[in-house]
This record gives sequence, C-alpha cells and structure tokens, in this order.
Amino acid sequence: MRCWRGSGPTLRNCIFASNASPLFGGAVCCVLDASPLIVGCTFVRNRAGAGGAIACWTDSRPEIRDCLFLENSAASGGAVECADEASLELVGCTFRENQARRGGAVMVRERARARLAACTLCENLAEENGGGVGCETGGAALLERTLIAFGRGGGAIHCGEGGTATLAVCNLFGNEGGDWRGAIAPQYIQRHNLRADPRFCDRPAGDLRLHPDSPCAPGTPLHRGGGLIGAWPVGCEP
Repeated sequence: MRCWRGSGPTLRNCIFASNASPLFGGAVCCVLDASPLIVGCTFVRNRAGAGGAIACWTDSRPEIRDCLFLENSAASGGAVECADEASLELVGCTFRENQARRGGAVMVRERARARLAACTLCENLAEENGGGVGCETGGAALLERTLIAFGRGGGAIHCGEGGTATLAVCNLFGNEGGDWRGAIAPQYIQRHNLRADPRFCDRPAGDLRLHPDSPCAPGTPLHRGGGLIGAWPVGCEP
C-alpha cells in the first residue's frame, strides 16, 4: 500500500502478512507529506529493502498506535524505517523477532524524527548494529516509557554518523550487544531510566505481559518514573 502526496487514510484492525517490496515498505510506504493513522494493525513476515513492514520518507508524518510487528525483515529497519526528513509517532506498539542488518526493529536516518512511547521491543535482531533502534545520518529518536529487551546482536540502540537518541523512563535489558552503551551510556542514570529484568509472564510463549513485581510496572521499588514502561500491563500472578 502506498500513501503519498498529502493523503491521510485511517487503517484500523488490519492484518498485513507476507507482503514484499524490493525497495521501501514491504506492506506500507508513506511519502510526500502523507499522514496515515494506523491503529491496532498486525504486520507479520513482511520484507523489503528498507522498512520491512513500513517505510516513511520525504516529509511524511504517519501515526502508528497499538500495532504488532512480528518477524518482519529488511536490510535497514526490520519493521519500520523513517528517513528523508519524515516524522514518525509509534505509541503502544510491540516489535518482536524482526531483523535487519541495521536497526533490527526501527531505523531512523537522513534527518528524520521518530518518537516511540510506551512500546515493547523484544528479541529483535541486527546483524551489524542497533538490535532495537538504529539512528544515523542526522536521524533522531525520542523514546519514552519504552522497553527494549533480549535483542540479538547490535546492542539495544546504536547511534552513528550524526544520529541521536534521547531516552526517558526506559528499560534496556538483556540485549546481546549491550544495553546502555555507546552514545546513550550517560543516560542510564538520568530521567528514571532502568536496566532490570522486565519479568515477562511467559516470553517463550510470546506472552509479554508483566509480573506484578516487574520493574516496568507502576509503583514497584525500582520504577520511580511513574506510569507503565512498555506496551503490556501486568497480567499474571507472582
């Protein structure tokens, strides 16, 4: 699906499965001031050169809420790529087992801006860098109350070639290539950020809800930033 030239469709409760593009956005490509609203959709096993599920380019402004991205793949941005001065909002989304060479779940580059709020990124893979999120060539990511855990390769977040990432009330834990490392290392002790086991209910079974004593749950001793961290609430017994 292509959204372009100022279009702004609303997509609700859709499933995009096993789509492919040799270039950008295996399922959805947003360009030229497009501003779609995508809510409650599932993107599974889509693939592309960049942005396995969704690519946002050329001043586009998509808003993506409460969506699931599972097993998507690309060379850059396994699930989502935001580039060329685009602006992206991701709220309450889950990214699991997506993979790319760079930016296993999300890649932000070429002066684009992306905000991830209350998202869960788990078991995503980057062959080179940025197992969860990659930022480069002037791309900037803002992460708020977001959880990045158990990524494979590349570290939780990688900032290279002028890319930046700002984190507040985030938990980075158990990522193979490192959690609070590189350019984001100083933020570990700032703005109520954490490095603690999120205590999922049943990660092997795909249940990413939280135990009541999870440090991502509001009111637990380690979590002093207020509000839930990640996309999933408490959902099982201790």
